[in-house]
Amino acid sequence: MTAHRFRSRQSIVKRLAIVLAFATAGAWFPTMASAHVSVQPPFVAAGSTSDVVFTVPNERNNAATTAIEVVFPEDVDIAKVNAGTVSGWSSSVESDGDGVTSVAWEGGELSGETSEAFTLTFTAPTTVDEMKFSVLQTYSDGEIVRWIDSAPSDGSEAEHPAPLLAVSGATTTTTTEAPTTTTSAPLAPSANDEKGGTGIGFYFLGFGALVLVLVLARAKVIAKRQ
Repeated sequence: MTAHRFRSRQSIVKRLAIVLAFATAGAWFPTMASAHVSVQPPFVAAGSTSDVVFTVPNERNNAATTAIEVVFPEDVDIAKVNAGTVSGWSSSVESDGDGVTSVAWEGGELSGETSEAFTLTFTAPTTVDEMKFSVLQTYSDGEIVRWIDSAPSDGSEAEHPAPLLAVSGATTTTTTEAPTTTTSAPLAPSANDEKGGTGIGFYFLGFGALVLVLVLARAKVIAKRQ
């Protein structure tokens, strides 16, 4: 192998290494930038009592997270929710006549590029197959980040996606209308139809009589010739 070929192969290897480094960096940095509120486990069984953990990241270098509020979806009624204890934070549960509407933690501080886990314990509903929560994150500078976005239709990731919890084994009611079958009674013949039928009958009767006369006349002619 000549020195020129060796240097050429070294150059190719270096270029491939550079491309691989940039590709790895491109895969790493979007992951760091796309941190968002997550929920674990991703699904629960309908009717079961489970611990559901919301992990909230602090995404500001110049501000700290000072309050977190988890809002339950309006299409479910959760009678009771227990808020997990988080060191340095105090929790409160809000409810109306139908059930729990939201749970909030405040008094603590989440700063830097860190995250905190907030746990809720409740019995999963049996009437829906998915729960879409809204999470409101308040920063020390007064900014409120609302994690409420639905997934875009083009398949891309929302800027502040709402955490979703799947519910397996739920019984969803779907109203299906029975097909309507209409049976029409046979139409009775009208007077005009009856008259038309009678006229056609007389026509064929006359035609038959004429044919019979012609046949008999022809028979007589043949008999005379014989």
